[in-house]
Amino acid sequence: VQDGGAVVLRIAPEAASSGLKGTITFYNPADKEKDFTLPVALDSLGVQRIATSRAAKGMWKMQVSWTSGGSEYFAEQPVVIN
Repeated sequence: VQDGGAVVLRIAPEAASSGLKGTITFYNPADKEKDFTLPVALDSLGVQRIATSRAAKGMWKMQVSWTSGGSEYFAEQPVVIN
């Protein structure tokens, strides 16, 4: 979800409290030189805000890989930065 100059990542608080570790990759289909990765750093509510100023305007794929409670997870979501 985009909200006031940020992309907001939400993961269930129960998962966030069980030693969740992972990475977020912003993949730009038009130019791989613009791709970037950062660590998952959720707050106590399972939310992380990523400033859209890090990314050029246009279409992106946000890919999130994480482990929680001994299980591995992956999610991908298209994001349009305005």
